[in-house]
Amino acid sequence: DAGPRLHDMHAKDLADLSKRDSQVAVGEGKIPIASIFRALQTIKFPGYVNLEYEINAKDPLPGMQISFAHMRGVLAGLAESSVAMTPSKSSTKARG
Repeated sequence: DAGPRLHDMHAKDLADLSKRDSQVAVGEGKIPIASIFRALQTIKFPGYVNLEYEINAKDPLPGMQISFAHMRGVLAGLAESSVAMTPSKSSTKARG
């Protein structure tokens, strides 16, 4: 229920929710990213979701790319489901 108090969010994923040091690329762990993004969409979240990627400091780019690709895929899926649920103008016109 953070709703209006939520202005910015950091996204990360964990292989084990009970261990903070079990970070993995977003989409490879247990955090329900799609459900979180869906909830943000429901409250019309106007802010930013930032990737918090703190692993493989010597070569973080591959894991960051995987994480961003997953988040973009989730957002694309949410956009498609929104469009699918929105009636088109032709289907809402009165027939007569």
